[in-house]
Amino acid sequence: MKKKNIKKRVIIVAGIVLVLIVAGVVVVPMLMQMSSMSPLETGEVIPGIYAIKDGYVNVFLIKAPSGKYIAVDAGSSASNVRNGMGSLGIPAGDVTAVILTHTHGDHTGALSVFENAVVYGSVNTRSKSISKTLSDGELVEIEGISVKCFDTPGHYEDSVSYLINDNVLFTGDNLSLRNNNVELFVSRFNSSDEQQELDIKKLAGIAGVQYIITAHFGFSERAIFP
Repeated sequence: MKKKNIKKRVIIVAGIVLVLIVAGVVVVPMLMQMSSMSPLETGEVIPGIYAIKDGYVNVFLIKAPSGKYIAVDAGSSASNVRNGMGSLGIPAGDVTAVILTHTHGDHTGALSVFENAVVYGSVNTRSKSISKTLSDGELVEIEGISVKCFDTPGHYEDSVSYLINDNVLFTGDNLSLRNNNVELFVSRFNSSDEQQELDIKKLAGIAGVQYIITAHFGFSERAIFP
């Protein structure tokens, strides 16, 4: 019996050590990289576009001529998003569309807040939460707002960017901004840095962009591409 107890304790201790090693190698660096992100505070970013801060990520709301709203991504915490909308005085029912830059959980976890909205996303998605798909270069009008989709799959297979009314570019996790300099997103979270470099070159070639708005690294009116 004593030998069995000793063996059991050794297995438990080994398991604890393994968990600590994994936490040190994977979890801690991941948390450090997430803490380096700089999402915008809840409020108006530029006229007619509002940010909701949901932890380390932003949800954006675009006001349409009709008075309704388009959400760019949905965030991860339904309570955070609801609180943010409440502080902005925007009812969730006024959001008639959500355009997803990709389907990672921190961008889709609070989709339930927008129960009346049509959810748009990449034609390359495997997610069942998307009801209308958009192809690379496809242009649609939603609530009187022009939305053009660009495939940018370096971050994730269904990652896209959106050009709004020909001058505002929402990039999701397809790049980061540091002192107005465009850089790769956090490599740990990318599917392919090499593909993302090509995506950034593609986005740099879009004419007429005045603002670049990211999901985790704020926005810029004077973005400098590499």
